[in-house]
Amino acid sequence: MVKAQRPRRGDIYHLDFTPSAGKEMVGKHFAFIISPEGYNTRGLAYVAPISTGGNLARSEGLAVSLTGAGTKTTGVIDLTQIRAVDLAARSGKFVETAPGAINDEVFARIYPIFTDDE
Repeated sequence: MVKAQRPRRGDIYHLDFTPSAGKEMVGKHFAFIISPEGYNTRGLAYVAPISTGGNLARSEGLAVSLTGAGTKTTGVIDLTQIRAVDLAARSGKFVETAPGAINDEVFARIYPIFTDDE
């Protein structure tokens, strides 16, 4: 019996974002795991979808490109679409783990979203 992969920060999964509403991403996409393994054991994980579009995210500086990162997965990590998902319910499948530099860039870009006091 093979033990299920525990999602860890920096992992890339393929999952189905349907159902969704409004401007949320819909359909099957790759997703970058943002939350740490300890949190993900609760059955939910915070993810950012990976898209080949992501124009809004790019224009707002909230996209991290996987180009040249050495991953099989291509596109940009769209940090305007972060959400909590149940990976099992969304048929999430582990694909690969992104290099640490990608993880660092993701957190450098989202840190101000959650800490800006305005």
